[in-house]
Amino acid sequence: ADPGVRARAALASGRLQDSTSVPALLPLLHDRVPAVRGEAAFALGQIGHRSARAPLERALGDGDATVRETAVEALGKLGDPAATPRIVQVLRDGTPAQRMRACESLWRLADSSAAGALLAALPARDANVRWRVVYALEKLPLPSRLVPAVTPLLSDPDALVRAHAARTLGRQKSPL
Repeated sequence: ADPGVRARAALASGRLQDSTSVPALLPLLHDRVPAVRGEAAFALGQIGHRSARAPLERALGDGDATVRETAVEALGKLGDPAATPRIVQVLRDGTPAQRMRACESLWRLADSSAAGALLAALPARDANVRWRVVYALEKLPLPSRLVPAVTPLLSDPDALVRAHAARTLGRQKSPL
């Protein structure tokens, strides 16, 4: 009955990464306490079982911002490219913190279908979002699209943006 115990149990299940605990975790995504819902989303991401994709996608509409951030991060950990459209939606419409998590998830998925949305997000005002966008582009093998878009970021005012731009260009096998 204690929400603290439910949250810690969800966290422990995630750390064990035992896929047999997925059915017990799914109802916790609807718990009345946001901390429990967040830990359940985290645990499902850690376990990485693709059966959690649809429930985690629904959790993107949670009333708590932290739960939404954790859910989008968890979707990337599942390794299921079917989640890409929902993650891209968060990249377009989310808060800066949610957009950062979306970029991290898209990096994990390395799904080239997200390239257009990532390129559209490059001029983000927030440098923390901007460097994560460049980071997410890193693993996409699209030099003809990425090199022209990322090269100007070598002069970005933010050091992390510049560093990730150089790394991304290097991964594209592009001369700097």
